[in-house]
Amino acid sequence: MGCTGSKYGRDAIDYRHPTPIPVFYPPARPPDSKKRDVYTKERMAKIDEDARTVPAELMKRYRSLLNYLTKNCLDDISKARSIFVWLSTIDLRVPHIKPTKFPDTPSGYVTYMASGQGDLPTFYALLCR
Repeated sequence: MGCTGSKYGRDAIDYRHPTPIPVFYPPARPPDSKKRDVYTKERMAKIDEDARTVPAELMKRYRSLLNYLTKNCLDDISKARSIFVWLSTIDLRVPHIKPTKFPDTPSGYVTYMASGQGDLPTFYALLCR
């Protein structure tokens, strides 16, 4: 009884039908800052390290995964990088990926991708929203 939000938790995401990108986004333009002002190896080292060592239990909820990935991030660039680095660590060829009974979770979407139905760009977009 109830809605899917009660079954999977408040952060359930419908990954089969993602929300369309709103039309009110501003048009693209060159950035005001230089790369050296935004990115340094030293600044991103901890973010990259955390993104490469996500504990498996965080794959049960989007909120806990994203909180872990963004805990040391000071701006949107670092958040996007952390998510991107984490996604680069997922190996979809690993035979131990088992179907989950909770498809609206990070591990559920990884299973969905492993079966050839989902893709990394869509998963990245879902995580960034």
